[in-house]
Formats: sequence, C-alpha cells, structure tokens
Amino acid sequence: MRKPKIFISYMAVLIIFCAVLSGCGRNISSIEYRTIVGFALPGADDESAVTRMARILETKLSTENVWVDFELAGDVSEAQIFQLRNMIANNTDIIVTSFVAGVEEDDVIVSLRAANIPIVQIDQAAAEKDPEQEAERLAQEIRRLLSEMQ
Repeated sequence: MRKPKIFISYMAVLIIFCAVLSGCGRNISSIEYRTIVGFALPGADDESAVTRMARILETKLSTENVWVDFELAGDVSEAQIFQLRNMIANNTDIIVTSFVAGVEEDDVIVSLRAANIPIVQIDQAAAEKDPEQEAERLAQEIRRLLSEMQ
C-alpha cells in the first residue's frame, strides 16, 4: 500500500521538475532578448560573400538586444526549408535570407506569411560588391522592423 504513494510522490516531483526546466514561453538563455533574428543563408561555409556580409550584419545587431540564429543551408533547398520551418517553430521575429533555388516555390513561404514573420532579402550582388554597405542596408531595414514591432 505504501509503494503506490511513494511512486505518486516521485511522479509529482518529476512533473514539477520537468515543468520548471521547460519554463514558460521562449527562453534563449539567462539574458532576456527582445528579438530573435534568424539568418537562413545558402552557403556552406564562412567563405561565401553572403556569409561574410551576414557576419558583419550580426555584429551591427549585437547592440540591439537581438539574439541571432545563424544557419547555413549548404546550397540545399531542403536544408533551408527545414531551417525556415524551425525558425517558425522557435518564434523567430525576423528572417534574413537569400533563398536557395526552389525554396521560394515551397509552402514554407506561405507558413512564414501566416506566422507574420518579416523576411529581409539579401542582395547577393551587393554583398559581393560591398559587404559593409549591404550589411548597413540590412541593419537599417531590421531596425525599422524592430521599431514597428514595439
């Protein structure tokens, strides 16, 4: 008779422990971020012009109380679609991207619109020509979107 009571007590403690660990809402770390910006990029490494430009942009956003989710798709559309779906599930506020061929035709774009997540498009030619200038253009666009969200 005593064993079921002990089992129930242990289960109650386990449920409370799991609830505390899972938290309420999104919790990125001990620092509370105001905004999550997802970078869904086509490249496979840090050597591409778009990725280098995105790293510059990331430093420009670090003072904005923004957490950056930086993802590289390796020029594979299925990988970028998977990244975008994860960003939707993780309540990403803004997505910065240069789409891999085929992604724009996928229903993930409909999901992004339904989730009301703004997409900031990278101009690949501009990123190759002047990464600093393209990063500044995108930073201004993201700041504008941040001010609209407040």
